[in-house]
Amino acid sequence: MICATLSTGPNTAEEVLMRPSPSSPRVPQLSLFRPMSPSPPWATFPREIREQTVRLLARLLRKHRDGVVAAGRGPEAGDE
Repeated sequence: MICATLSTGPNTAEEVLMRPSPSSPRVPQLSLFRPMSPSPPWATFPREIREQTVRLLARLLRKHRDGVVAAGRGPEAGDE
């Protein structure tokens, strides 16, 4: 049995026992996304590819940081 609290007025509450609902067969939840394929280990990429990737990621992060600071949303903007 499940206990539920019912409110019958502004400041009144009454606890009543409820029968469990008859269980219906459970339908499995559909998967929304396919499992990710394993990515190759970083060390297996050629050295020039790894270096270029690091340079591009660093450039992307600097551009993002510069845009955030220029928009006044940098860490120092909250101190004023």
